[in-house]
Amino acid sequence: MALETYFACLEQSLNAHLQKVREQYSHSGIKGAALESSFREVLKDFLPRNLEIGHGEVSDSYGNRSAQCDFVVLSEIHPFRAPLSEPGSFLFDGILAAGEIKASLGTSQLKDSISKAEHFRSLKIRVHKGDEIRMKKPWQNPYAESPPFFLFAFESRMSEKSIVKNLRNIKNRHLDAIFILGKPAMINCYNGRSNFGITFKDGTEAEEWAATSLNPLQNLVVWLSVCMPKIKRNWPLLPEYMNIKSKFE
Repeated sequence: MALETYFACLEQSLNAHLQKVREQYSHSGIKGAALESSFREVLKDFLPRNLEIGHGEVSDSYGNRSAQCDFVVLSEIHPFRAPLSEPGSFLFDGILAAGEIKASLGTSQLKDSISKAEHFRSLKIRVHKGDEIRMKKPWQNPYAESPPFFLFAFESRMSEKSIVKNLRNIKNRHLDAIFILGKPAMINCYNGRSNFGITFKDGTEAEEWAATSLNPLQNLVVWLSVCMPKIKRNWPLLPEYMNIKSKFE
């Protein structure tokens, strides 16, 4: 199978669905929900079979809670699931990635996505003795302390240059990557500390935000598979979230 051709067909299918939703609905909330659902249905077929997809709120074991997340990837140790069609409540230590989905990306939508990503960064993982972080330079890797958070848009009213300018003006870590149908993917390489790197034609490595030339869906699937944290935990999640002392320290 030619994967490039397959992903190009998927992109055309999502674009066609965007046009169908616009013709079918006038309410922006209904449009957004329909597009989010179609995106999740596509992505679930490209994740390892032991992982699940959901959407909803994420809480950590310290009592912090995220804003609404349009997309979350649940690890095999997450203790419960939610139907893909319904929002759920999820445990941060069982989350491998999260994202925001927009029908059309403008300045206000970008700011909203950045705000939700920053909110997501307020959540903290709990590391126990015996846990193994199997990642490139885990003491420096940004995804070892907070899973990747991306933005996906069906289309954009902003130029790539304008988007990157807005991103670079913010000091705190927020979005890790942006994927827009028909556009180059924009990815933060974190000065070589990320699992995902971009090499330019002259052989130099991208340091911060850089664009790739592959199909955005193809880029997203590869980026997720590379950047989702690989952590082998030596303890069950539920005791910490239910204030039950355990002997896993």
